Amino acid sequence: MSNSLNRLYLLGTLCADPELRYSKAGLEVLPLRIAVSRSQKNGTAWEEATDFFTCTVFAQSAQFLTTYAKKGDQVALECTLQNNNWTDKHGTKRYDMAITVSKVLSLHARKGQESRVPVPEVVEAPPELEEFLEPDKEELPPEAWEDGEIPK
Repeated sequence: MSNSLNRLYLLGTLCADPELRYSKAGLEVLPLRIAVSRSQKNGTAWEEATDFFTCTVFAQSAQFLTTYAKKGDQVALECTLQNNNWTDKHGTKRYDMAITVSKVLSLHARKGQESRVPVPEVVEAPPELEEFLEPDKEELPPEAWEDGEIPK
């Protein structure tokens, strides 16, 4: 077993209502697009930017999201990344990065709406993220950082 880890955690907002599809073999497939916000420094000010990701969800997780999720809901997803490459019909080499959802960690309705999920789900952070979740007593707000540097 190698000493590497292929995990991606995304917390974002659904861009559209989930539409379940089926593979030729009858497997549930759900293409999902989510919007994820991040902060970036623009000169001396911090501003919010949004990235959009297309993910693929399979089987029970796809059924769950199709049943309970709607456009605008916030979801937490555990994913893996996979590089794909192929040669198209014109002989050009093409590349693609696929994001495959392995777990739906949580689902929250938009503000002001009741949750459609029948049973609240308790989500624990994976052990590899514990060190990032402990509060840092010396943490400074982003406005105090100089030149985008994160304090040590």
